Amino acid sequence: MSVEIKLEAITHYYGDAERGVEALHGVDLHIAAGEFAALMGPSGCGKTTLLNLIGGMDRPAEGGIFVNGEDITKYSDEALTEYRRDRIGFIFQFFNLLPTLSVIENVQMPLLLAGKHGNDVRQRAMQLLEQVGLGDRNDDYPHQFSGGQMQRVAIARALVHEPQIILADEPTGNLDTTSGRTILELLQSLSHQHGTTVLMATHSKEASSVANRIIEMRDGDVIRNT
Repeated sequence: MSVEIKLEAITHYYGDAERGVEALHGVDLHIAAGEFAALMGPSGCGKTTLLNLIGGMDRPAEGGIFVNGEDITKYSDEALTEYRRDRIGFIFQFFNLLPTLSVIENVQMPLLLAGKHGNDVRQRAMQLLEQVGLGDRNDDYPHQFSGGQMQRVAIARALVHEPQIILADEPTGNLDTTSGRTILELLQSLSHQHGTTVLMATHSKEASSVANRIIEMRDGDVIRNT
């Protein structure tokens, strides 16, 4: 099921409101169900903060975050943990693969953390590694992969539990042009073919060109939304 995201008057501080830094200033934003949107802007403008709030990694100081009409800022800590586990797929710039686990074990991890076990879990992980072009590398370890290959493993891990929302933070930032294009095509196919809502933070104009919409941020505000 595709989901829409609405942010209403989101304000967030690092530190307390009196002495802290205001990272977001009354942000209003709407991401349509199944949309692929790119967040652009300089470092420190609030892109990563926005992703973390939508992903339930943090709570805003003020405002509401509505996912299919439900305000996740009202969730209990337990409900927010379940939301992150079941509905969100995170893709990071630095991959965050566990070096002591094989790639298939890395991909299986979200399902194992959700209490799922057995052959179905391994089969699901194998299927996704095949889809990202690494089906013959199931039992290899992260140190045996290039940056682009590790990012493809990270995408497989993000997808293994069939999330409704993918949040990607500079997913091509450490990759060469060819690898980056492959990653962008994978993200684009998620939105177009599977109806996954994708929100990607990026500095790259090339990366943002594959998105349906560009949202530009400066100093904690949305200044362009096209």
